[in-house]
Amino acid sequence: AGAWIARTLTAGGPIQARSPAQEDHSNAPIVDSARLVSGNRYLLLIALAVIASTIVGTLVKYQFKAQTQAYFDADLDGIASFAGYFYGYISVVSLLFHATLSNRLLRTAGLSLTLFVLPVALFSGVIGLLLSSSIFAAVWARGADQGFRHSVDRSSSELLWVPVDSGIRNRVKSFMDVVVSRAADGVASLVLLALLYFEHTTTQQISWVSLAFLGFWIIVLWILRSEYLETLRTAIERPDISAEQLLRHLASSGPSSDLAARLASSDPHDVEIAVGQ
Repeated sequence: AGAWIARTLTAGGPIQARSPAQEDHSNAPIVDSARLVSGNRYLLLIALAVIASTIVGTLVKYQFKAQTQAYFDADLDGIASFAGYFYGYISVVSLLFHATLSNRLLRTAGLSLTLFVLPVALFSGVIGLLLSSSIFAAVWARGADQGFRHSVDRSSSELLWVPVDSGIRNRVKSFMDVVVSRAADGVASLVLLALLYFEHTTTQQISWVSLAFLGFWIIVLWILRSEYLETLRTAIERPDISAEQLLRHLASSGPSSDLAARLASSDPHDVEIAVGQ
């Protein structure tokens, strides 16, 4: 299907390269994007949240695999069958949750609370793995990660980009999705390798490290929620555009010639009609 789509998109001939004058900031080098992130407190907090989230998810994934292997005593057929059923069911549950509850949860609880759904769910799962190295605790931890990460957490994360200026967002978002996420995968792998360097490291001991990163993640989100509100407030106020400039812009681009006159009228009814246009 992907090959057919690619063939259809390119059926009109080769894509013409844009001239340097047509280039926009979306093609900025990685170094420039990294500078934008490091120099902006709000974007830096988003990057730190992505890194902490990835590390915790990687550790929980390893614990799930280790507990599954121990439970089935390295029976490859049993592990494959169990994993197939688990990921199949959790995908359906995640889809249904996202389709029916994610939007309602965002509307009722707001972004400031929905950001904490995934870390709180993972916290309960990691505590379960810390207290009991059972397959049920591993299923709950991994299920919470997969169920909420691709539903309400994904929606909440996307909403964090709403108050960011479009010029900056176009340059930084791809950098976050590719470079920061992949770098976080690398850091998570290094953390896991460091833990497994010691021969007697258990899944319960790994839970302590997961709790440390979870605590860091929650602190970052707590600061991020305040930064989000401040950034959103600044974006709404738009101090660079006055009300008079906005009215002039509306008048110059209005559909009728008398729009400017109505906006300048002392009659509130005329102004109301002009704004409606």
